[in-house]
Amino acid sequence: MDATAQLNARMSQGLKSSGDQVLAEAGISQTKLVRLVWQKVASGSEGLHQLLEVLQGTTRTQEPAQSEKPAHTEPNVARGEQLFAEGMAKLGLSQETTALVSANTDWKDLREDAIADRLEERGIL
Repeated sequence: MDATAQLNARMSQGLKSSGDQVLAEAGISQTKLVRLVWQKVASGSEGLHQLLEVLQGTTRTQEPAQSEKPAHTEPNVARGEQLFAEGMAKLGLSQETTALVSANTDWKDLREDAIADRLEERGIL
């Protein structure tokens, strides 16, 4: 068996707590989720690109000019659960896990957390 390695990541306590709760309700550990992500990345650059597309909600087609990009509207936010399910399917994660996570997820809170993360990354918060 290969030697094990430890991976550390920094994030806000609120984000960690929210994520921990969703993972617990879905019956998946932090370690298992990280291993699934690393397995996808380790499969090669195609796996990494697929993962990034899912996580960032992008495709590898040419990015539209800034003026052509659609505004983030509430109907797009309401599609969060559907987009999540599609992303889980692209990653090859089970529908059972998707259903558990989707049923126990407050998408509005996740959206607000994501916005706060982006503002913090830009030094605004």
